Amino acid sequence: MFILRPDRTNINTSFFITGLILFLVTIISILINDGLTIKKIQFVKYAFPLFVTSLSINYFRTPDWISSLSKTLKYLSLLLLFFLIFLFKDYNFSISTYLTDPNNLFAERAHIISQLYASVIILYLGTLVVLSSLKGYHFLFLLPLFFMGARSVLLGVLMFSLVFFILSIAIKKIRTFFLVVLTALILLVFLNFDQVIKYIYSSDYVLPRAFIDRGTLVYHRAGDNITDFTSGRNEILEYYINHWELKQIFVGNGMQYLNPDSSFVFRLHNDFFEFFFSFGLLGLFAMLVGIYYKLFYRTINMQEDKRSRNFLIALLIYFITISFTNSILDYQSTLFVYLTIGIFQIRPANE
Repeated sequence: MFILRPDRTNINTSFFITGLILFLVTIISILINDGLTIKKIQFVKYAFPLFVTSLSINYFRTPDWISSLSKTLKYLSLLLLFFLIFLFKDYNFSISTYLTDPNNLFAERAHIISQLYASVIILYLGTLVVLSSLKGYHFLFLLPLFFMGARSVLLGVLMFSLVFFILSIAIKKIRTFFLVVLTALILLVFLNFDQVIKYIYSSDYVLPRAFIDRGTLVYHRAGDNITDFTSGRNEILEYYINHWELKQIFVGNGMQYLNPDSSFVFRLHNDFFEFFFSFGLLGLFAMLVGIYYKLFYRTINMQEDKRSRNFLIALLIYFITISFTNSILDYQSTLFVYLTIGIFQIRPANE
């Protein structure tokens, strides 16, 4: 099989070029449509984490990169400790608030915190893989995600863990870990069944009033139809399809939902649909080639170590899962995912 091996001196260039292409494609689409506005400055969110990764990755491009990576692991460990303390307080606050006001679920905050936490954990686990120090119990850091209320992130983490487990089935320690985690999950669900159901899948669940007032969605009570299960995503997609025009096929509508006079202010909650409708085929092509081919595919192909390859494939599944079910590129926590990819590019597995 033909294996691509990027020159390590050009690693940061691949992130920079990908970010630059996304930056150019998105701003061209916006300028062609209704022009740049204050709100549409948000388009830089797609390129910014790539630019930061390009600069940050130089920190590891030294003769003593192992030492640098070990120091980073210490900082990540402290960050995880801070996260766990914060999450404990946030979980108690969210649960107590929900029990008194079911309309107030802090959905957006839940996604921001969940994706940030999951991305840091993934960087932590990836660093351990590179340092050949990954143990099964390290995955226990993923357990708090079961209580943050962000279903898309939880699904992504479950897919990540499942794929890594299946690909690493011959690794005894990893297999043992999953038995421990499965037992822990069963206990957690049964011990907290009523609260978990109320918090995530309650039959009394209704969308927050602010969500209803922001657009033209007609929301039905939970259990009535598919809209409840998708939190309105199907109606958002239906709106975009019904208002799509052939002239938008190449450059999209330029993030139409951010126009000051827009009557529909919802993004698509799906990176693939978002790039197609907002930035056209050019935007979708730039995203697929830049992120999925240039970063993921090339990095996976350069790995000779089985565990490194398995981890990156699982990371790719995580990335795709959240991209489809909510959005991962919409959040700046993708910086930690890109840093994880960069670490694997720095060290070919046979080193």
